[in-house]
Amino acid sequence: MKGGKIPIEASTSSQFLSALLLVAPLMENDLVLEPQGQIISQPYLQMTIDLMLQCGFYIEQSETSICVQPYIPTKSMEIDIEKDWSAASYWYSMVALSNRADITLSGLRLRSIQGDVQCAEIFKEFGVVTVETDSGIRLVKTQVKDTDLFIDCIKTPDLFQTYAVTASALKLNVHFSGLQSLRLKETDRIFAVCKELSKMGVEFTYPAPHEVNINPQNFRFDQSYSIETYEDHRMAMAFAPLVLKIPRLIIQHPNVVKKSYPSFWIDIQKVL
Repeated sequence: MKGGKIPIEASTSSQFLSALLLVAPLMENDLVLEPQGQIISQPYLQMTIDLMLQCGFYIEQSETSICVQPYIPTKSMEIDIEKDWSAASYWYSMVALSNRADITLSGLRLRSIQGDVQCAEIFKEFGVVTVETDSGIRLVKTQVKDTDLFIDCIKTPDLFQTYAVTASALKLNVHFSGLQSLRLKETDRIFAVCKELSKMGVEFTYPAPHEVNINPQNFRFDQSYSIETYEDHRMAMAFAPLVLKIPRLIIQHPNVVKKSYPSFWIDIQKVL
């Protein structure tokens, strides 16, 4: 692998860029990536760069390119591995759908290199206040803001399912945009979310490409539902908090959570 200059499409997924960044130090010459189009999930790309810099690699960024020099650090070091904000989002949903809740998640902080820290701000609209403590963050249930919401997921697409399910159970209308990458994930997440929520009476419109409006005013709480997970860990975890609102909820293929949160079901049992 000799390196060089590579124009690369960035509007599909940040993972293609991150993968090249991770192998770039092994190349003979500098690798210069020139992202083309709007960068999807940009915070994930920046997280890769920040962690590589912490580990001693040489990276230069400009508005149009990312340059990685060939170099393998020879000195060991300690770096701080943050807890996962994507996983924390399901606990925000649990608090939002509770009548009363006060949960502490250790090891998280609001000043984070993870883009999914955005959920702390969005969930204010869903009635969850975040309080930072010495050990992590504390989630407290408050009043839900009864207003239509507009949520742009271009930087944090992994949170779409959690937002959509939570908003539906709270009967909040939401306009979602920035959903370009969601049809290319573990499953077509737009199709999967809409199909499963439609079982509960939620209605959808699609005003433009990569946008969805959800209208959950006819959400039915008095029935039992079986949720397909489509081999997608986030489908299982996003829908699980509905157990607080629905008398009998079945999550098909629950083992899919092993991809990112193996102890999810054990942790959920602690609070039910």
